[in-house]
Amino acid sequence: MRPTTPPPHYPIPSSPHLLIASPPHLRSATIAPVPVKITVVTPSYNQARFLDETIRSVLRQRDQIHEYFVIDGGSTDGSADLIRRHAEASPGAIDWWTSE
Repeated sequence: MRPTTPPPHYPIPSSPHLLIASPPHLRSATIAPVPVKITVVTPSYNQARFLDETIRSVLRQRDQIHEYFVIDGGSTDGSADLIRRHAEASPGAIDWWTSE
């Protein structure tokens, strides 16, 4: 009986392209870029003093972000009003938000 050996492992290159770890002779000559979708979720509870800066920072990077959600836990410090102002000032900038 022949001893079984594990198949060889091929390194996955650190690249923004998808390359399946397979033997070189099976790899495609064309490598397609993988579309990246980034979702940012900002959780908050009574963090109004930090929330404005956080939302502004995310919105400055909005061209790289697929979705942006802000979830507030029913704050009593004006966080919901702050989120609402940002959402109304730039429609579509915050995809979904709640304060409950």
